[in-house]
Amino acid sequence: MEQIIKSVCRICSAGCGINVYVKDGAIVKVEGMQEDPRTLGGLCPKGLAAKQLVYAPDRLKYPMKRVGGKDGGEFVRIT
Repeated sequence: MEQIIKSVCRICSAGCGINVYVKDGAIVKVEGMQEDPRTLGGLCPKGLAAKQLVYAPDRLKYPMKRVGGKDGGEFVRIT
């Protein structure tokens, strides 16, 4: 069953109203909230890409520490 969660986009400082469609605990779609008096359902490209931002394969999911030199690009997971 798909669920609509009303929220606020915080990717930038505008704070636009968004509807987040969730199914089985995963985001299915993000759209602008019609009830937002400032945007009237509009959403910028950053807000529309929220799902991609959350599920990006190269997204940091835990703290990392650089090992070696700055040019090495090697990191290890830390607590």
